[in-house]
Amino acid sequence: IMTEFHMYLAVWKLQQDATAAHIRHPKYDDRGVAFNHGDGHFLAVLRRSNCQDHVSVHNSEDNFTAEVFAFQIDGDCADMMWAHDDSSLLLWDRPARASRFLWYSLRGELLVQVKECRLLRSAYPSPSAQFLVAACFDGSLCLLSGTTRSIVSTFAHDLKSAWAETGGADDVAVLREEPSNPETGATSGARYLRLRNLSAARVPEEHIARETPVDADGVPQVGVAVAKWSPDERYVATLHFGMPTSVWIWDLGRVCLSALLLHRSAVKSLAWDPCTAPSTLASRLAISTSDASLFMWSPVGTSIGNCPLAMTRLRWRSDGLHLLMQDKDCICVCAPGPPDRVEADTPAVVKALSELRDGAGEVDNA
Repeated sequence: IMTEFHMYLAVWKLQQDATAAHIRHPKYDDRGVAFNHGDGHFLAVLRRSNCQDHVSVHNSEDNFTAEVFAFQIDGDCADMMWAHDDSSLLLWDRPARASRFLWYSLRGELLVQVKECRLLRSAYPSPSAQFLVAACFDGSLCLLSGTTRSIVSTFAHDLKSAWAETGGADDVAVLREEPSNPETGATSGARYLRLRNLSAARVPEEHIARETPVDADGVPQVGVAVAKWSPDERYVATLHFGMPTSVWIWDLGRVCLSALLLHRSAVKSLAWDPCTAPSTLASRLAISTSDASLFMWSPVGTSIGNCPLAMTRLRWRSDGLHLLMQDKDCICVCAPGPPDRVEADTPAVVKALSELRDGAGEVDNA
């Protein structure tokens, strides 16, 4: 529990008559706190005092009272995470002229520093913490490996370049939302229409305002807006501030753009189905826009259904059987049914994914 003005962080044990442990000077109230992946006994806290960033590691078995490790950070950090094997901590800078990813040992030794991520806006770790994507102001998306502690690949939110990287093959699916009955122009009911001539396809862009809006942290809303990992870490779905009606879906097995979804109104929310078992089930992405429709994408198909609410936030139940849709005044729960089954990956894709996780398959598409 974070107090106002970031005076201290209160950590409570979920036991009767338990008392809280207080950790002073947390830097943020919504991030900068992480338990380790293994047994979850160790808590790392990003702190700031005397105009300097610090990291402290606390042990739950000691009721978080003592600092197991503590060290100072040279820079202004935006957030941090544990490495996938809990052997180190990864921190990254707030948006500034220089963008850095810093790997520190638990004793405070700087192990690796990566500076080649262009102008960083935000970062999104994968569920296993083996990967991390850096969303940049220039619209690029950098994929980093937690195993090699280096950049694996770089993607650009540009359809022509993404299509060229696949060799002009028919591997990029560009799907555009169209009325179910274009002759009547009815607003209710829609479908995805696949565009075949990608060389002539255009992605709708938003006109740049004279004054660039900023988010709650004062960061300009330019470039990559958000990135969402699929639970199996095969796909990353992204939104771009300059193209608010488009959803970009990147395939890490083939290290390229898999699909581009073009909608008639701005996208409001993205949510991956969290159910990953069995592995024969296809990853499934739910999308909501300003219209009263619910969009579904998977590698084996798409669907669009009518929805009683518009501009909703989406959240799946943990088993993937139900989806919660919420707007300012109402909530709605739908049962989209089980996901489709997908054919087993080709040996080449399986090998590529394995090499990415092991740190042997570094590719640069920049």
